[in-house]
Amino acid sequence: MQRGLSPLAFDVHAGLELRLLGHWDLKENNQSIEFPHRVQRVIALAAITDRAPRNYIAELLWPEGGPGQARTNLRVNICHIRRRTPDLLCPSMDALLLSPNLLVDAASMEEVLASIERCNDLPTLVANLQYLTRADLLPAWCETWLVQAQESFRQSKLKGLEKLAGRFIGIGDADLAVDAAQAAVCTEPLSERGYCLLMRAHVLAGNRALALQAYERAVETLRQSLDVEPSVALQQIMLDVRSRGPASPSHRRVAGLA
Repeated sequence: MQRGLSPLAFDVHAGLELRLLGHWDLKENNQSIEFPHRVQRVIALAAITDRAPRNYIAELLWPEGGPGQARTNLRVNICHIRRRTPDLLCPSMDALLLSPNLLVDAASMEEVLASIERCNDLPTLVANLQYLTRADLLPAWCETWLVQAQESFRQSKLKGLEKLAGRFIGIGDADLAVDAAQAAVCTEPLSERGYCLLMRAHVLAGNRALALQAYERAVETLRQSLDVEPSVALQQIMLDVRSRGPASPSHRRVAGLA
């Protein structure tokens, strides 16, 4: 995948910028470039696969017409791209190469996950949360070739949100912890870790009732979807919540990390 946007520069526009999170949008000098969907597919796949052979891209995008027709379709779309955005493609006989100057928002995922692990700067962690909250790879596209990438991206998003929730709980920021844990549960409603984090975040905020509601939601979801009971770990958190006395809400924001 092409270079990603900095986690703290999601809305800073570069010369060439491709957004694949939420919706497809290609900008040059902050101006959107309109392409038909067939061309959008070519650019998106080239960005996701990175340096993929042309034959591979052609047969993924047009599997029904045979290799010859697929290559012809790709050549037509490449010509369209070169006419509209001459700087987007690099010269290559075999691979479909996008410009090294192109920034792709989806390519920031690995950088964001690494940042969550090592970063001690709260504004950066908040920017990571904002990125992950909206990090859905072309969710309106129903393409066979895209399914694996979408699922891989979703799993990375879930991992990042759960790690962020744990970090925010650790520094005592209940608001951000709830936001991250709730986003994790929405990303994967069958992940017990997400519910555990959400319950702990509500307890941190002094909202035991919301913590117990999260547990009931987990029980119902697991029973209906998997026909299983919650794990011992999740049940233990529920018992701990019920055994607590009244707590004062804690919604403090933290200026930085130690």
